[in-house]
Amino acid sequence: MGFYLTLLYLVFMILSPATLLPELAPYRLQWVVAGLATLTTATLLPVYGYPIRNRQVILMVLFFGYIPLTRLLRGWMGGAMFAVAEFGTIALVFFLLCAGRPSLKLLRALAVALTLPALYAGFRGILALATGLEKETYVLDQNLWDNVNITVLGVVERIRYVGSFSDPNDLAQYFLVVLPFVALLWKPRSPLRNFGLVVPLVSYLLVCCYLTHSRGSILGLLAIAMIYSSRVFNKTVMLFASAALGVALLGANFAGGRSMSFGSGADRIEAWGAGLTMLRNSPVWGIGFGQFTDHNDITAHNSFVLCFAELGLVGFFLWLGMLISTLIGLGQFLRHFRTVAGAETLVRWAGAVQVSLIGFLATSWFLSRTYSVLLYVLLAMWVMLERLGAAHMATTPADAAVAPQPTRFASRPTKPWRWVPVTVSTQFGCLLLIWVLVRARWTQ
Repeated sequence: MGFYLTLLYLVFMILSPATLLPELAPYRLQWVVAGLATLTTATLLPVYGYPIRNRQVILMVLFFGYIPLTRLLRGWMGGAMFAVAEFGTIALVFFLLCAGRPSLKLLRALAVALTLPALYAGFRGILALATGLEKETYVLDQNLWDNVNITVLGVVERIRYVGSFSDPNDLAQYFLVVLPFVALLWKPRSPLRNFGLVVPLVSYLLVCCYLTHSRGSILGLLAIAMIYSSRVFNKTVMLFASAALGVALLGANFAGGRSMSFGSGADRIEAWGAGLTMLRNSPVWGIGFGQFTDHNDITAHNSFVLCFAELGLVGFFLWLGMLISTLIGLGQFLRHFRTVAGAETLVRWAGAVQVSLIGFLATSWFLSRTYSVLLYVLLAMWVMLERLGAAHMATTPADAAVAPQPTRFASRPTKPWRWVPVTVSTQFGCLLLIWVLVRARWTQ
């Protein structure tokens, strides 16, 4: 019961009912559901336990505790309390999802809870475009500028949603995140199901993504296509197919006529430079959670920059550590269970989570989504999968594997601290790349 109340809480966070129906705002339905989900989940903890030794859970606890500390260290006690309340709504979803009894049924329910609001958000945008119904709410009219003559060349209509997805770029990222889970519905030798349900739903999400005219979504689609094609073809075919897809997306005017040049993102590059300055001024603790726009006119437009600017190197390490350890774990999971009998469904789910997470991170390079609930739902999905894998190996005979394998999937891999040097390397690699791009912009 607690898990399904958590899913309802997640749906409320995405759909933002108080924005859609302001008359419901005084009743605070979202908080009521969150309280009920927490209470019912807590009562079942003695029965199902909690994965307190899971690496993602430990890092999330440290990350959640560190966020208010970044404000407290700057002498802002009230700000620390606001930080707990603000990020706590997102962290609560992660902790409650991890508390659920791991099962494929619950994993499917979570995927459905993520997907249905995306389908609805796309429908409202398309409806607004087609009929003009609440167009000001669900469509953003963005001017196309001639940067040379400083004149407006035209207007591009971009669908959006409300709440945390009121930016078309954020909405496009959401569509890409749920795309791999819709693709899981595909079943071999089931043409009616595949072409009557899966293909229409995937096409619908791609059309919705196109109507956002998000330039970052092109990068996300390319990342997703590269992963899927790498599982079928060799590297050469994968690269050619990805290049062909990129040309096709540009030819289809996926960006809606918006420029794709380096100079067109000058304001974003300048924001990245501001982020580096903030890090230099406070390298360990950062400037404080949610304080980027207090030091710069616009947000960072890069989740990595936003993280190290606001949370410093310590917070950046914890955040990246969650991502890197998850990606490493997913890779180990896939390599192991591809040779284990009866684990085909687990492999498909792990592959979908991996693709979704990489698509999220690819688009996050141009979006400020460090604290997006979508990211922490994907991390919670990995925690559930890891527990499912351990349970599967504990009940599978050793001779059931296609090739010689350990008797169980170990949540503690052979090199349990491998993620630490990889995270540190990625951390400084990101800083170096951002510095190079900022320098390249300044020298133009």
